[in-house]
Amino acid sequence: MNEQGILDLEAKRLEATIGGNLQALDEYLGDTLVYIHTNGICDSKQSLIKSIADGMRKYTKLAPRKSDVRRFGEIFIITGEMDISYIARGTSNDATIMFSATWYAEARSTHLVSWQSSPSTFRS
Repeated sequence: MNEQGILDLEAKRLEATIGGNLQALDEYLGDTLVYIHTNGICDSKQSLIKSIADGMRKYTKLAPRKSDVRRFGEIFIITGEMDISYIARGTSNDATIMFSATWYAEARSTHLVSWQSSPSTFRS
């Protein structure tokens, strides 16, 4: 696995999230995932997939503006800025966020193991 491969996996994960592809998300997300949303809510792999499956959270746009990848052995950290649109509990939301996504490349599979985002005050 290399840096471009990680960016490709992240793009596929974002597509799966928008499309509500639960099977793909199950493959991309690590079993020990910690997913911290911009509002501070923390999800596990199971609770994140459930919120998408139940329609509690529907993403309609996940568009990275910029992404940088750093590699530390089999750990890849993507940091960047992203425009997002989603519906949560019936309310539409749009935001620009800063994010950090950590992927772990094992011998046979590569998974997202951590996500953290916060509102962006920087405008590029």
